[in-house]
Amino acid sequence: MYSYCYTDGMRRTLIIIGLAIVVAIAAFVLSGRGQHLQNNPLQDVASANLSPRAVPFTKLARGTYSTVTKRVNYLITSPTELDELWQMLDAKGNKPAVDFTRNEVIAVFAGQQQDAHHEVTVSEVQDATARTISITFTNPSAKCASKKVTTAPYEVIAIPTTSLPITHENISTTTTCSE
Repeated sequence: MYSYCYTDGMRRTLIIIGLAIVVAIAAFVLSGRGQHLQNNPLQDVASANLSPRAVPFTKLARGTYSTVTKRVNYLITSPTELDELWQMLDAKGNKPAVDFTRNEVIAVFAGQQQDAHHEVTVSEVQDATARTISITFTNPSAKCASKKVTTAPYEVIAIPTTSLPITHENISTTTTCSE
């Protein structure tokens, strides 16, 4: 029978090598790479290469006056939130019925403006790695006759619910005010 005898130097070396292996495995798992190997490794690559897809939406309300004085967007996901939103608008008629199990509501506000001819509209919604809401702000050109009236334009839309993160892009345009 053979007996192995480790010197203190060999023992320290083995301990250091063992610890290095444990740290490397822990770093690999914590970085998320270990999880990706267990799941479908093509999933992240496929979602990164998605072409933008147009998302249909329904316009629920649009107006010139609201109580919202700052440029802001809201994501509405419940009937209670829709009730609160409806109180902020000058919308005519009854609040629309929205099935929040299948849809969510986006409200965009241009903020308070000191003259007429300002508008805000949702021009497009696209899905790719995120849902992007394209918001167009229309401002009057210098040739427009200035009507000194305070406005706070808004638009409200319903879109299908998504698990994607939601982002927006602002687009500016100028109207020629053909009066």
